[in-house]
Amino acid sequence: MAVLRFFTSLFSFGRGLFAFLFFLGLSYAILHSSVKQKMVIADVAVSTVLYPAQIVVNKATTWHHLETENKQLKEANARLRIENDLLHQGFFKALRVQKLDSFGLDYKDSALLAEVVAKNPGRLQTSVLVNLGSHDSVERNMPVFTPDGLVGKISKVYDNHALVQLMMDPQNKVSVLENRTRISGILESPDSRKLFVELPAHADVKVGDTLVTSGLGGIYPKGIRVGMISRIFPGDIDVMKKAEVIPFQNPSEIEEVFVLKKKIDWIVREYAE
Repeated sequence: MAVLRFFTSLFSFGRGLFAFLFFLGLSYAILHSSVKQKMVIADVAVSTVLYPAQIVVNKATTWHHLETENKQLKEANARLRIENDLLHQGFFKALRVQKLDSFGLDYKDSALLAEVVAKNPGRLQTSVLVNLGSHDSVERNMPVFTPDGLVGKISKVYDNHALVQLMMDPQNKVSVLENRTRISGILESPDSRKLFVELPAHADVKVGDTLVTSGLGGIYPKGIRVGMISRIFPGDIDVMKKAEVIPFQNPSEIEEVFVLKKKIDWIVREYAE
């Protein structure tokens, strides 16, 4: 084993010595060779020793450029996607606002356009928050609606925001009028899921009839669209009957609303609280 280690060390030492002597001789030959011979040696060195290294360097540089370009393309694609999404949303918002504006011409300066900025968490839609408040002359009990129909009323007012109590809130009762028969009734939601109107038992109402605000109670002006009767059944007492109402304005689809700056003439406490 000792002999084997000796020859191995000698071989390793001899290989290093050989390499040293080879490059020493090569350097001496290059120094004492002619210009033409130096050019030949340089060509051979480039084509045999440096060329593979140059290939590796070129590939690494190309890969780096491709990676940088790919990253830039991904960033540009992401920006374009965001811009496209924003333009898409802006287009449909412009259509909604145009619809609101055309509807609001009848009210001129008495109606304020507001944007919904927050909604109730969960499935029960009883209130939303809009981006107008006392600084915008918004007051409690002002009616809130869209071109499709009634939404509710302002229940709380802050400096720059206001809380809208929706018709689906069991605490919110609305006096309504059936368009065809002109029979009035009280609209409310017992469970925040469905709307019902209580009407006199003799009322000749039918499925498909429409309801509007009656103007009674002093909060909602007369004539705002409310909903359509979808089902009729007996009431809790013989002289009354109930009808289920589908609102014209789906509360889950509200994005922009009108707040009517209406001076309340008088308020029945039962409706206002």
